[in-house]
Amino acid sequence: MLDPLTSIGLASSIVQFVDFTSKLVSKAREIHQSGSTVEHDELEHVTRDLGDVSDRIQHFDTQPLSTLKQSLKALAKQCNELATKFLSTLSNLKAEDRQTHWKSFRQALKAAWGKAELEDVATRLRSYRGQLSLHILVSLRARADIQAALETFSSQQERSDDLNYRYFQKTMAKLGTLQSSDPAYLSRSVVQHTEVPLQNESAITHAVLERLAYRQMSDREDNVATAHSETFHWVLSPDVAPDAPWSNFVLWLENGSGCYWINGKAGSGKSTLMKYISHHPKTHHALQNWARDDELILAPFFFWNSGSLLQRSQTGLLRSLLYTVLGRCRGLIPDVLPALYREEAQKAPGSLPSEGLSDVEAKRAFLKLVELIPTKFRVCFLIDGVDEYSGDHYEISDLFKAVASLDRIKIVLSSRPITACLEAFQDCPGFKLQDLTRNDIERYIKAEIGKHKRMKQLESETPKEAEELIREMTAKASGVFLWVMLVVKSLLRGLSAYDRISDLQRRLEEFPPELEALYKHMLNRMEPLYREQASKLLQIMLKWVETNGRPLTLLQMSFADEEDLEIAIRMPINGYGTQEEEIRGEVMAGRLLSRCCGLLETQGTPEKPIVNFLHKTVVEFLRKADICELMLNLTAGTGFDPNVSLLSSCLSEFKTRQRTWE
Repeated sequence: MLDPLTSIGLASSIVQFVDFTSKLVSKAREIHQSGSTVEHDELEHVTRDLGDVSDRIQHFDTQPLSTLKQSLKALAKQCNELATKFLSTLSNLKAEDRQTHWKSFRQALKAAWGKAELEDVATRLRSYRGQLSLHILVSLRARADIQAALETFSSQQERSDDLNYRYFQKTMAKLGTLQSSDPAYLSRSVVQHTEVPLQNESAITHAVLERLAYRQMSDREDNVATAHSETFHWVLSPDVAPDAPWSNFVLWLENGSGCYWINGKAGSGKSTLMKYISHHPKTHHALQNWARDDELILAPFFFWNSGSLLQRSQTGLLRSLLYTVLGRCRGLIPDVLPALYREEAQKAPGSLPSEGLSDVEAKRAFLKLVELIPTKFRVCFLIDGVDEYSGDHYEISDLFKAVASLDRIKIVLSSRPITACLEAFQDCPGFKLQDLTRNDIERYIKAEIGKHKRMKQLESETPKEAEELIREMTAKASGVFLWVMLVVKSLLRGLSAYDRISDLQRRLEEFPPELEALYKHMLNRMEPLYREQASKLLQIMLKWVETNGRPLTLLQMSFADEEDLEIAIRMPINGYGTQEEEIRGEVMAGRLLSRCCGLLETQGTPEKPIVNFLHKTVVEFLRKADICELMLNLTAGTGFDPNVSLLSSCLSEFKTRQRTWE
């Protein structure tokens, strides 16, 4: 059978054939026009190279294949037929060269193949390229799966060998101390050592937890912005006025029950606040006061409607929560996940990893878990972005309320004030975030623009006007942190351009107070020269978000941004080193900054930079019909297709990363 590794080998040979033949056809078309001559040695080299590639394509396994592998084999056959035709023609040309001493390859090629036939071959090669790209991507995914399985197999085998060795040593030690005069002792020892399990308890529970985990489980939380040092202190302050328009959060953490609902409009900073709460020591201290002598488990989950299916689904939520809680309560695993536990216990050491939980299994296991929380544990679930859940919001809200009604469990939730959440949680303690962040926003503005040298000059020259500017910004923000961040960036650019206070005020006046209108304003201010390029970048990113749950790396975006997408075909294997990749990343980051008016930005770490939208509201904005039409109009007539750009990017990355797989 043609396995994924063989598929990639076959595809690599076809890559060489298509690249080689494309160059030959391209050269032949030029020769038709130029009349260039080709010496006999060059013709000999052409014939030999093409023959070698053709032979490699032809000699792949021909056992029964899957549908996908059959199509790849068919592509190889088509390439081989084309190679045979080339070889026959080139052989005749060589023979004619020996007989007539011709020097014009143009004349000979015209005699053998006409221009129309050459155009037909070129068209066929373009078709082969497209098919080949798809097969390489599929085979690449399969190869990655196999590589992961092999690594797991190797790791498990090492653990198994170590375990067997330790059992052997233990058995020998027991035998060395046996007392032959005590039949009862001998009987007990024999029974103990004939019932040794295939794997120990720790290995079994670890294997079950691995089946709950998934790659993107913490990606969303990791990518949420960290709170500014001057913000959100109030939420964990125990001192709240009795007439305050919100429920004392610390008091609820220490003594409350059920659900605590944090709601706010788009861009108000809910996810940043939830990340702040999740990691702050004061949160853990307050919850420990609630748990008293019991062990505390804080299990967060951040929904993401622009992420993978698991990042926005109930199954992804429940698998993440199960993983966190069972990781601390491993003794519950046999009862919560009995089928998975038995399956892992009966596996031979070194078995390949199995699939995760189904939707039904995940929900059944979670409901069993919350019923069985031991008396020595207390659990607080922290769920961000309930409105970003892809399923029924009424159903998931009912689930949260039911779980939070149980002893030893409480839940902190955040969402926009959608109808389902309003109906479910409006009677729960909580607050509207935008009503409580005015002071935070003012402190943020002062901290960010106040450290600029030019702003310090203006505050000294016109202190009243400078203070009024900050007050106007704070009021116009209406509690939307995202709006403030964008305006602050604009003002900082103005300060670097030595704007006066009056200039800064005009900048502020130009910014619409609503996010959607602000995004339109940002698009309208885009340099005309860059509008088509910006549209392409935004379309590429939007298509990636719609079809892929993984982050788009800066390197991948740089490949997708190439003007000549066929560079992916021409690129040699291992064509880029680390330094070249860093240069590409630096250039791409600069292009995003200069062309996308802040709607796309570089995130992640210096070691693993990624591209992402400024905020999830940008995705919603770009999906609106009028904005979609605007984006498409900017690239109309150019032949641009974001799918093709991403396909080219994946092929380029495949060739670049080849060195790490060999």
